[in-house]
Amino acid sequence: MMFESHHEIFKVAAYFEEIDDWLPYAEDKVNQWMTLNDPAKFNSTFEIQLACLMLKDNLLPQSAIDGMALLVMESIHEAKEKKLRIDALKIQPPKPGRKAAEYISTALYEVHDLIKTGISKSVAYAEVAEKFHKAPDTIRREYERRMRHRQTRADDRGN
Repeated sequence: MMFESHHEIFKVAAYFEEIDDWLPYAEDKVNQWMTLNDPAKFNSTFEIQLACLMLKDNLLPQSAIDGMALLVMESIHEAKEKKLRIDALKIQPPKPGRKAAEYISTALYEVHDLIKTGISKSVAYAEVAEKFHKAPDTIRREYERRMRHRQTRADDRGN
C-alpha cells in the first residue's frame, strides 16, 4: 500500500475508521490519474477531499495537481459570477448600490474644458453626451452634482 501512518490521508481515514475503504479507493484514483496526460477531472466532492489530503503529503500525480489548480480557478470564477462571499478564497461580493460610472470623470473634465473655452453649457453637455453615448441630461445632472459637491467642500474648508 502506498499510504503510511504518517500520511494525512491515513490519519483522517483512521479517525473515521475507514482505512479499509478509503485507502484502496485513493490508491486506485492515484493510479488512474497517473495514466492521464490532461488535467484530472474529479467526479465527486469525496474525490476532491481525498486529493487534497494526498496533495498535503505530495502524493498526487501531476495530472491531479493540474486538475486541482483548474478546479480552484473555476471555483473562484463561479463564486465571483454568483456574487458569493467565500472567506477561504478571499472572495467578497460586490458592494450593494449603484456602481460608479467609469466614464464620468473624463466626461465631466471635457464639459468643464468646453465651458472654459466659451461654449454654452447646453452645447458642451450635448457634445460630451454624444461622445460618451449618453443623454445630455445625464451629463448635465452629473456635472451639476459634481459642481455642488465641490462647492460644498470649498465652503466647509472656508469655515
